[in-house]
Amino acid sequence: MGGIVNPLQRTQIPETNKSMLLSLLETTPQLRHLTLYGRDKLNARSLRDAQRAEFTVYDIRQLQASLPYLNSLSLLDVVLSTSTTEQAPSITCPATQMHQLHMQGQLADYHWIGHVAELYPHLIDLDLDMDWDASYKQTLTWLDIDPIQACLSKVAHLPSLQHIHLGQIESVLKCSADSRFFDQLSKASRTGLVSLDNRCSERNLCGMAATDAFKSFMACTHPEVTETLKVQLWRDLGGIQNAMQFIGLCTRLTELELHCGKFSYSWSYGCDIDVILDFCPQLETLCLDMARLTFTSKENNYSRGPHVKTVRLLQTHFTTEAMNVLAECCPNLEHLELISCVKDRDCQSHKIHLNLPHQHLKTLTVQHLHLRPSHYIEKSSIDAALVAVKFTDRTKHNLSRKSNQLSQRWYHLYSQKTKSGHSRQLRRLKFLESLKVQDYTMKDKDWDYLEENSIRGTYRETKYWDSDIPYGYLQVDCCSIDTFVFNRVKL
Repeated sequence: MGGIVNPLQRTQIPETNKSMLLSLLETTPQLRHLTLYGRDKLNARSLRDAQRAEFTVYDIRQLQASLPYLNSLSLLDVVLSTSTTEQAPSITCPATQMHQLHMQGQLADYHWIGHVAELYPHLIDLDLDMDWDASYKQTLTWLDIDPIQACLSKVAHLPSLQHIHLGQIESVLKCSADSRFFDQLSKASRTGLVSLDNRCSERNLCGMAATDAFKSFMACTHPEVTETLKVQLWRDLGGIQNAMQFIGLCTRLTELELHCGKFSYSWSYGCDIDVILDFCPQLETLCLDMARLTFTSKENNYSRGPHVKTVRLLQTHFTTEAMNVLAECCPNLEHLELISCVKDRDCQSHKIHLNLPHQHLKTLTVQHLHLRPSHYIEKSSIDAALVAVKFTDRTKHNLSRKSNQLSQRWYHLYSQKTKSGHSRQLRRLKFLESLKVQDYTMKDKDWDYLEENSIRGTYRETKYWDSDIPYGYLQVDCCSIDTFVFNRVKL
């Protein structure tokens, strides 16, 4: 069961002093799985509708009292606020059934952390994907460090915990001495956890603090138990091989995410795809976030990951050569995502080439793909709107039946005005139009224009499609693609 609950949570019933949402949930006491969305941003018509639903500890205790058999609870895009002074109702059936809890949104009371551990003592999967509420975070002082540590200590000593993620909660703990969560967790867990996530982009650790934090995090793993790791990398950890020599000890690891954060790790050290697969050849899923895709081998002798099925690149810089190495290292790739990625300037000029000659992709998702005009500018302000797709399977098919049909097809993403706003669509380019894109030579003034980061008035208009050429075009070469989504438009 699930739904958007912002209006229901706001509406109070005077007779019972409960929200309409909690009153409705009392009619379904046998419910075992529940997902509640705090707001509907797409259909919000007022500022009030766009606000997140607010939950207090009192609300959650009422919810648990109404749903004693609840096994999985997800509160998404909500605000966890200061608890009320009212006494929570007594829970006739302890919350021993609750094994999975996922909370995502803003945290406006650190007591929530401890209450979660007290209310659900048998949690197996805990995902607190929370950001601190900005106004509440400003009120926190050094006097609150010890109480926050005490709340985190309660979570670390949950006896059945196997999956953990704390979101940005540790961002208020500026040094490793303040953050002892994973150190306590490693001592409380004798067998290691199945899934660990220490990503915290709002905190930067330097020197021995970074090394100690990483070691205490890896101490929570076990070579024969840990299957998923999402790791925060700091600049003072050194090259990627320093982290991978510890991560590679987890022989059952199938999913790895490396988050380089916003404190310049990616520019000091790249994420060498061949090094990663050399230490973890058994990987099935690899994700790089805010990273730089690189490689070390210069002799075409790359470590391969024959089991890699999914690669996700988020806010990642790459070159054409690095992408070719990725394709060589992952011959059985099935799912590829490039979200808000940037192609560094290389010999391919404005061409962004994904050459996957041996891959049969089930899904390819590309969204906001930019060029990097120079070393002084991170990316151009406008993303690529032109895409060319060439399937080797289609080429063989056309040759077998002696067809003259072109195996490479070109498309332009444009925005069309409608009564309700704008809609994006893909228009197939004609042959002469495609030649204009391929034969276009980038001039110095084009690169200068990209560096200016100015937005054109003719942006994404069909009539002026050729003005999108200097902002790059994506060319995809592979055997086949089942589903291709380009800037949220399905091809």
